[in-house]
Amino acid sequence: MGVSAGGRRGLCVALAVLVAISGCSAHDGAPGTRSPAAGIRLPPVGAGFDYQLGGAYDPPARVSVVERDSSDRPARLGYDICYVNGFQTQPSESQEFVRDHPDLLLRIRGEFIADPNWPDEYLLDSSTEAKRAKIARLIEPTIRECSARGYAAVEIDNLDSFTRSHGAMTLDDNVALASVYVRIAHRLGLAIAQKNTAEQSQRLAAAGYDFAVAESCVAYDECEEYARTYPVVLDVEYSDEIDVSGFDAACRRTSERVTVVLRDHDLMTPSTPGYVYRACDAAASAVRSHTTETARRPAARASSSASGARSPRTARSVSRVMPPTRKAAVTAGSSTSSVRRSASRSSMRALSATLSRVAAAPL
Repeated sequence: MGVSAGGRRGLCVALAVLVAISGCSAHDGAPGTRSPAAGIRLPPVGAGFDYQLGGAYDPPARVSVVERDSSDRPARLGYDICYVNGFQTQPSESQEFVRDHPDLLLRIRGEFIADPNWPDEYLLDSSTEAKRAKIARLIEPTIRECSARGYAAVEIDNLDSFTRSHGAMTLDDNVALASVYVRIAHRLGLAIAQKNTAEQSQRLAAAGYDFAVAESCVAYDECEEYARTYPVVLDVEYSDEIDVSGFDAACRRTSERVTVVLRDHDLMTPSTPGYVYRACDAAASAVRSHTTETARRPAARASSSASGARSPRTARSVSRVMPPTRKAAVTAGSSTSSVRRSASRSSMRALSATLSRVAAAPL
């Protein structure tokens, strides 16, 4: 039996209402994955990805999704993600915070709490609503600059800083601050990416996060935890944690919503010895012809640890109390600190995740 024009219009309205109340969208890759906020654009599923926190450069062929530090300009190849340190100070700004905003830095017995692996980064104190509001006002200009430069999304790093706070801050405190960042980003038309902390994916998605940027989710078997929540997951594996054969095997078994790339630990530029880039797409990987180092096996890291260098993954995840000093090697505006901090922090997530779960568990 045919349907009249009026009936068709009524059916369309009914379907529209059903879609609206069910929360479905074209971005939903599977039941349970979160839809983006209205007007927010996500990275395309399966697009070529590069993670350039060590400095901007022309990406390999077929790459259209690029993440860079907020101090760098976007690549403008399709989709750009802006790195922002939202829960700790940038090394180049630490002394400014000490001078102008000491009340927003976490202290114990009058001393500022620093990240144990980056002693020139101080933890921002998210423990009260008033402090969270002040911190957000200080970080918002950076997010606005990302938008003004043409980035499509922001990645807010260091959500797990509470695990380094000696109990002075909680997961709830940082999620509350993260929710403020969500509102700022969405108001500017930017998507916002969860960084690591896979075990909190459901909660962060409920707070408004749109997709995930992960480090070592293959090496630590966390990719599916993100993929169950988000329609898009961008993962960076490091060549001192997974070898080429392991990476290629991961490419064959990860969810279609997870894009995986292999990078060198320090996220170097192609002109620097030690640069590594490998994508699951063989054609994109072939552009590594100028690469001066193949992916190293984990044993190489073990030998450096034996010589006294701390393996990033085994680095302590508990902060120490430090005076407000600054490493002389850090220069203002340098994005190198972002990459090394990011890679090192990814290496501490095994212990951080445990601490996160303990902190979140009811007494």
